[in-house]
Amino acid sequence: MRSLSLLLAIFLGVALSFDPGDYPNKVTFSSSYSLYWKINGNKFQFGAQVATLGWVGIGIGEKTSGSMPGADIAVISISGNKPVITDHYATAFEYPSVDTCQDWVLLSHEVVDGTTTMVEVERLIDTGDTQDRVLEVGPMMMVYAYGDKGDATLSYHDSRRGIYAVQFWEDPIAQPDPTESDLQTQTNLMVNFKVPTRSTTYACIAHKVPVNNNEQDKHVVRVEPILDPRTHGISHHMLVHQCIDNSPISWASLYLEKSTQCISPIGMPFSGCNTLMYGWAMGIEELNYPPDVGARMGFSRAAFQYIVIEMHYANPDGIRGLVDSTGYKMFYTSRLRKYDGATLTTGDPFISFPSIPAHSPSEGRESTCPAQCTRQFKDDIHIFISALHMHVSGSQMWTTHFRDDKYLGTISRSDFFAFDNQHTNYVNVTVRKGDSLNTHCVFNTADRTRPTAFGYASFSEMCMDFLGYYPRQEFGLSGMDFSYCGWFGWFGPHWTLCGSNFGFMTGQSIMPLHNPSNSDLESTRAIVFGTEPNSCLAKKD
Repeated sequence: MRSLSLLLAIFLGVALSFDPGDYPNKVTFSSSYSLYWKINGNKFQFGAQVATLGWVGIGIGEKTSGSMPGADIAVISISGNKPVITDHYATAFEYPSVDTCQDWVLLSHEVVDGTTTMVEVERLIDTGDTQDRVLEVGPMMMVYAYGDKGDATLSYHDSRRGIYAVQFWEDPIAQPDPTESDLQTQTNLMVNFKVPTRSTTYACIAHKVPVNNNEQDKHVVRVEPILDPRTHGISHHMLVHQCIDNSPISWASLYLEKSTQCISPIGMPFSGCNTLMYGWAMGIEELNYPPDVGARMGFSRAAFQYIVIEMHYANPDGIRGLVDSTGYKMFYTSRLRKYDGATLTTGDPFISFPSIPAHSPSEGRESTCPAQCTRQFKDDIHIFISALHMHVSGSQMWTTHFRDDKYLGTISRSDFFAFDNQHTNYVNVTVRKGDSLNTHCVFNTADRTRPTAFGYASFSEMCMDFLGYYPRQEFGLSGMDFSYCGWFGWFGPHWTLCGSNFGFMTGQSIMPLHNPSNSDLESTRAIVFGTEPNSCLAKKD
């Protein structure tokens, strides 16, 4: 009966409101915007309750970025005193385009108490439309916006917008929370570091792991970021390094229990740090290791004894008096799991790509982790996470996988990269000995008047894919993790980096192999979202 009433209401232009009690799921985006949802066969229904008398926007963003560019957006507005719905898509921070195929359906619209707009919309889970987003398993990045009370039609939303991760279905490859009954935690912070007024600052602090040398090793199984609200927007990114050396010039010795300005231990073989345990940038969430994997800490050959936090602060406005205690909490167990985990950084790990020209809207860089490097693995490895990382001019990034020069697939991809909304993407990829990986980054420097160098500063650039993998591979005789594979350009030639920090000092990690060795940048960079669809048949039942 309700369905018939809704159809009559839409046909006659009568405004009915949806009943929140009909929806089993709800998320509150803000004090002004709540979203309800349910699945109805092959369709999704959303209900929105918004504190406005103006237009209402509901959007589905790219999973790996979540900003307005790359979003599929439904806008409910008023035209001729009647509510209408328009299907839009956005590929840039500009007025969104109208879809060729109008796939969203408005089921109801009502203004309640003269303050609140309630709308109900419907769409196929997969419209087959290249200007729409498919609703998928795992966290979907929902974007929302709404107009001021006088904005009957779509207008600039000012601060009335946001991004929120919503999981409609559980992701089968996402890693579950740890279940060990003996879980313990350790929290490590920067401890009231006074952030300088200059634009770019790097700072470090070292901590001992909670294992004595007369105890058995332990496994870290989960890491959560702890963010200091005092430095929100100033904390640029955090890297958590595993370190195995406390000699007088090591980072574990120089920065033990004290927050001090530093340079990154990456590329510094005497730093004593051999790989990453965790990386955070704006938008990145907690990390769970797979149920049979952990990061080994302790005093065996494969374990680490110290952890160094490396923080990058970006303070371009020179704000004074900022104090930061950003850090992380790690969960660990004495019940060692089957495998030791590690991190392989591909792309440009030592930050040596050539500069990006000014006035370039789409400048690409590419790096190969070649077969000659992965053949040095003792085992095939299993990649379970990917964290794509660039800076503010980064626009697109992805890593592809090859075996015997044949393309096997893409490990992780962001076609609308958002620096302020980066993510750890759970993946499930097996890399065999002799496989190769190509990491690609595309940059937009159209509004810059000088070349953009690769470096540590916020307005410099980076191009790295942090790949969590198991089982841990050891490089050479150093005892360090096999942690770097990609471009090496410090000495001029486009050589290949393959190995560890210590191997770099001895020259073992530098291969005289041209990089990239099997380019696929141009053949895989095309962006499908936003292109003209072949037809609009998908919306017909």
